[in-house]
Amino acid sequence: MSEAMKASVLINNYNYGQYLNACIDSVLRQVESDVEVIVYDDGSTDDSAERICAYGDEIKGILAENFGKFPSYNQGRGIHQAFLQSKGDVIFLLDSDDVFHANKVSRVLQEFDADFDVIMVQHKFREIDESGEPTGFIRNNILLPSNYLSAIRMTGRLECLFMQTSALAFRRTYLDKVLPLPVEDDFEKVWPDVRLTRQAVFHGTIKTINTCLADYRVHGSNDSDKVKDRAYFESFLAQQYAFYNNLAREFNNPQLPFKRGRRFELIGKLKIVLSMLLSKNSFSVKWSFVNKLALRR
Repeated sequence: MSEAMKASVLINNYNYGQYLNACIDSVLRQVESDVEVIVYDDGSTDDSAERICAYGDEIKGILAENFGKFPSYNQGRGIHQAFLQSKGDVIFLLDSDDVFHANKVSRVLQEFDADFDVIMVQHKFREIDESGEPTGFIRNNILLPSNYLSAIRMTGRLECLFMQTSALAFRRTYLDKVLPLPVEDDFEKVWPDVRLTRQAVFHGTIKTINTCLADYRVHGSNDSDKVKDRAYFESFLAQQYAFYNNLAREFNNPQLPFKRGRRFELIGKLKIVLSMLLSKNSFSVKWSFVNKLALRR
């Protein structure tokens, strides 16, 4: 691993003081010792500010006022403000209710160091409950294509390819190109992790590490729980596809038709199954996925 490569972890927080120490400590305890930690607090009203300040010079704290009416834009602004204070060659994102495994930074840096064309690395999650106990569930992006843009073209879908915020790391040169994210547009349901991952396919190589390197905490207040509402989920998907199609036009790539209905869903599933069979997953993972998908209604 290159000794010159430096890592910065940007932690975004709003009223998650009860989880904040576990989150920060998980970064400070990395086996890769030279890790910069920057915590952006978006006007929390709990004890988050006190917890951040208690770390002193061990971390950089940014205490801001709540920015606007949509939390997705607030998080994007927080990522940018923390990024401006960072010095790392590789930027790790971390939500304050999640935690890194001790070897995460070291393992991810290996991927960036091995291939300069890699601009984004993601990995699987182990799910934990509110108290930090494993639930036994693994969150993954299912498909592991060699070329993510080609996989999107083949399946006509954006699902099954990308992970959430705390599983993402980006090369600084990529973020220099795409930050800051908009603070107002037509896509208030498209969160920063979606914006950054979908843009990345047009800028360079994406790598997925097929193992768990962080814990995703489920506690009932997760913003991702909103997609369980059918109407919200449909609106989220529509905005996500419209956002991607804006990028496709910009980079002269085919756009994705956003269609719903049983026939389209069946075709989409068949394409995803084919992509899975052609992916780098092991045979047992492929067989398990096909069985699960076949049983879904």
